[in-house]
Amino acid sequence: MSGTGDLPAVLGRAGLDFHGWHEPDVPYIPPGLAAMAIHFPDVEGRSWSCVNLTDPDILEKANAGWHRVALDGGLFDFDKGRPRFLLAVRPEPSSPEAPEHPEARWAVVGLADPWDLMGAGGETGLLGPDRCRPGFVMLSLDGDVIVCGETWQTEIGTVRVRTPRRHRRFLELAQGIAGGVSYQAGAELRGAAAAWLRSLD
Repeated sequence: MSGTGDLPAVLGRAGLDFHGWHEPDVPYIPPGLAAMAIHFPDVEGRSWSCVNLTDPDILEKANAGWHRVALDGGLFDFDKGRPRFLLAVRPEPSSPEAPEHPEARWAVVGLADPWDLMGAGGETGLLGPDRCRPGFVMLSLDGDVIVCGETWQTEIGTVRVRTPRRHRRFLELAQGIAGGVSYQAGAELRGAAAAWLRSLD
């Protein structure tokens, strides 16, 4: 979720085109909250794809699993046949006084051809810490579909959750963050969670 250097070039190595930062008319679920989809196994509309770390075809299977989960789940918005969606990217600090780890923002990206999110994407440090070690958060342009890539102890894979605004687990967590109950949430995330909750009224 963190980005360094020239963002379009970094994304391009994974097969993603950068279309700018997303500024919705209505606040979307903040990336830091969307990332919690990994930890909610009991929510409706959840789907996933996993590959064992010892599988010799891990790269091909993990990429294919991501694409199937994303396509079937409605992550993509098609613009002239090219899939587009949102990717959580943590910008570089804008100044020495800025937070060392600013909150991630939604970037609009397009899926190019060829692409390699699990391999080359992980190597960039943007979609994970290393090759075939995913760690990313994505959102559909309508804000209704979350897709996360994750690395577990013995597997890697992709998890999808639909309509977070309807799920009690997301709403309760957002309320806790907005109210300052969560010790992990800084002021920026608390404000973003509060804005998202207000947009649901």
